[in-house]
Amino acid sequence: MAGTSETLRVAVEAYFDELKKVRALGGGTRELSYYPALTNLLRAVGGSLKPKVFPVSNLADRGAGHTDFGLYAAK
Repeated sequence: MAGTSETLRVAVEAYFDELKKVRALGGGTRELSYYPALTNLLRAVGGSLKPKVFPVSNLADRGAGHTDFGLYAAK
């Protein structure tokens, strides 16, 4: 379990580093520019679950607008 904890700690640190870089550039949007960092974090967390969970951002409009993220169980 220590390996998983370390992997998740590294993923969270990388997430905050990416947020800091996007914000420091000053050219990002208030939301969408941060999706790649969040996708990476969700992928790391989802990969540690059983069953594994895979995130997909910016899903197609299925009648309720564009969903920011979908989380799918890997088969």
